[in-house]
Amino acid sequence: MSLNLYKRGKVWHIRGTVAGETIRETTGTTDRIKAEAYKARRESAAWDRRIHGERATVNLAEAAASYIDYRNPSEGDRSYIGRLLDHFCPGWRNGVNDAAWTCCGAIDQAACDRAVNAICAPDAATSTKIRTVITPLNAILTHAAKRGWCDRPAFDRPRPPKGCTEWLTPTQAQSLLLHCADHLRPLLVFLLGTGARMSEGLYLNWRDVDLGRSVAILRDTKNGKDRPASMPSGVVAALSALKHREGAVFLHPVRLPGGRIEMAPYADTGKEFGGQIKTGFDAACRRAGLAEVIKETPWTDSRGIARVKTTWRNPFTPHALRHTWATWFYGLCRDPMLLRDEGGWGSLALVERYAHLMPSDVVPDIHTIWGGRHPVLGDLPTDTNSAQRLTWRA
Repeated sequence: MSLNLYKRGKVWHIRGTVAGETIRETTGTTDRIKAEAYKARRESAAWDRRIHGERATVNLAEAAASYIDYRNPSEGDRSYIGRLLDHFCPGWRNGVNDAAWTCCGAIDQAACDRAVNAICAPDAATSTKIRTVITPLNAILTHAAKRGWCDRPAFDRPRPPKGCTEWLTPTQAQSLLLHCADHLRPLLVFLLGTGARMSEGLYLNWRDVDLGRSVAILRDTKNGKDRPASMPSGVVAALSALKHREGAVFLHPVRLPGGRIEMAPYADTGKEFGGQIKTGFDAACRRAGLAEVIKETPWTDSRGIARVKTTWRNPFTPHALRHTWATWFYGLCRDPMLLRDEGGWGSLALVERYAHLMPSDVVPDIHTIWGGRHPVLGDLPTDTNSAQRLTWRA
């Protein structure tokens, strides 16, 4: 029996039984020709499923839905999955299951490489390509393979270039805070003092902040768990100075119609990128003398006025503040296990890159940013001798 095509409102639907499979769904189109093509594909897919089994017909959207139901990934991982489906299963957001979508078994190394090139920017870092495309695609297909829908994936992972971990000295951090915009300063102090990732800081809500106990709960972190972040006295002072106590902790100015400026929460980008502060952060780094000029190009504008275009190189990104916190914290405690627990890393391998970085003579300067006391480390040193005597207590 073939499928019947009928109209509901302006949209074409199909219904019927093919190869023992009952199908009743929308085609998602008002075009009769496109609806006929959709019907033909669904009939073909039903027969393929009957003859070859699910292994030949389960598409990535179906596998991703099963994976999400089973693993309940974080919001950030869900956004990566959504971008994968936009590439392999265009139109999936409309709720239409299209027989032309890419089947799990058809996604090989070449398909993975094409997805990386299509989804990631040409200048994307290797780690970004792995995190946003290869890792989630591998997770979905591994889930599908365990259910017999495809072979287990074995994608090549590009080797990230060996680079150094950029971090700021306390003196550089003071200069950055001095030269940043007023609304940005409390956020940067929080990131420097807690090691929160950018998204964790941007979306922090006052209901998760306890100034009395010097702790903030970071929700749905990168590893999918909530994490308490200890706030040194300098961070508590910065947050206490904020005038509001409801909703998002960190706000930024937004120009409304009519020219009025209002403070509003940062845009929710699904816990991706942290680009909401990149422009302001780069400008502050330039004013603070942390970025260097690599090229100056003279040019003349439309009015004939000679100008110079300056190209900068900024070695720091907003994520460098997390590197900075980890370096400072390790410089104070010299305990990689404690650093791992406080920073929310899953393994010591990720912690080792922060060890042996910070010269001991700058350790006493940390108190200029963190204040005099840390809830985990205790009183912070203000001279070299006290740095040697420092002990931590949970």
